[in-house]
Amino acid sequence: LVSVLVNAFCSAVAQSSLYGLAALFGDGATQALQSGQGVMGVVSVLLRVVSNVVLAGRPSTSMFAFCSCGSALLAGSVAAYARAVCDDSVAARLAAYERRRLSATATATAGALDQMLLPAEGRPAPSRWLSASEVWLESLSAFLVFVTCLACFPGLATSLTSPTLGSWFPLLMVAAYNCGDLFGKTLPARARLVSRRSLPVWVSAHLLFVPLFLLLLRAPAGRGGASDALPLGCTFVLGVSTGYIGCMALVLVGEHAGSAEEKELWGTASSFSLMLGLTAGSLLSFALSAAFASPS
Repeated sequence: LVSVLVNAFCSAVAQSSLYGLAALFGDGATQALQSGQGVMGVVSVLLRVVSNVVLAGRPSTSMFAFCSCGSALLAGSVAAYARAVCDDSVAARLAAYERRRLSATATATAGALDQMLLPAEGRPAPSRWLSASEVWLESLSAFLVFVTCLACFPGLATSLTSPTLGSWFPLLMVAAYNCGDLFGKTLPARARLVSRRSLPVWVSAHLLFVPLFLLLLRAPAGRGGASDALPLGCTFVLGVSTGYIGCMALVLVGEHAGSAEEKELWGTASSFSLMLGLTAGSLLSFALSAAFASPS
């Protein structure tokens, strides 16, 4: 439990920092960050499948091999990040931002914490809370999208079973979600169906996944064969919806006009909303599973 807590804390810090950094470079960087997360989700499933097949009958060895490969991928990601920030164009932007940030900090007084953002026009800077409120719609949308996602998957989905697929069914459910999530996260680069005005409509439709998964959970037991395609298909569509709408909410944050400091703040605020949604969704999944899951 301690290792899970430490891992979650480190992941939250890294994700918040990366989204704040991506916001400085515009919606293209946010899109790339989302796509990268989707790719790694699919890669993790492939690694788990390979380790299960190659090391069948040796669960401890299989898990050790899977975790070792994951650690190697993590080390490679850190090396890629270090190389990216050393790029001349990236380093120049970061250096310029750091100079502005230090200048703004130096001019702030101890009793004027709301003046941390230094506007170019020299007019009084808005408070950080007021500035963050500029992206309240996108942040709320990201929160609701991931509350719904975590409530359904892996929340309610963990109570679904398959008599024909057995222990492979949970892994196939993860594969279905991750593949859908990857597709959804790469879709904004090709199809921009969501605008700030239509975002609430898309999020409202996304909320319908909760009653859908509750219906799957309450369906008569004994599914098998072709009927296993229904929960797998619903999980795939959930991944597509979560990936696409969640990615578009974050991309729309990056499209707001503002200073580099404001963009970083907006990126961090939206990332915090996403993580808050993951937490709330996990708690909701426990409540829903306890209330609606069939007793074993």
